[in-house]
Formats: sequence, C-alpha cells, structure tokens
Amino acid sequence: MSNISKEVLRSYIKEQNFKNPTDVLADMKDMFKDVLQEALEAEMDTQLVDLQYKLTTNSQGKLTTNEKMILHSSI
Repeated sequence: MSNISKEVLRSYIKEQNFKNPTDVLADMKDMFKDVLQEALEAEMDTQLVDLQYKLTTNSQGKLTTNEKMILHSSI
C-alpha cells in the first residue's frame, strides 16, 4: 500500500475546510467506510469470478456450501 504525500493531504485538508477535530474525525470515518466497502466488493468480485470458472469447467457438483450461498446471493 502506498503512502499519501504530505502535499496531497494538505491540499485535501484545505479543500475540506475543517473547523475542528470533530470534522476531521467524521470525514475519516466516511473515508474508512468507503475503503472498507470497496475492499469487500473487490473480494466478492474475486469470489464470483472463481465461481464462474468452476461452473464453466463442469465442476458444479464440487461447489462448497459457502460457494453455493455466494452464488445464490449474487443472482
């Protein structure tokens, strides 16, 4: 994972015009929610691609219970 440069952070802080530490904390919580959401979606996409591969290679009967649940929830 790469670090964000100080210049980028300073620019972001200027743009947001934070008034107090509570504003900063609220914004950080929103950013964390977005990062977590993207990470979960990426993981789900990876699992769905794996499942699609299994289904196209005629191994449908070899799906685990967890894989069947993921497949069913994505339909």
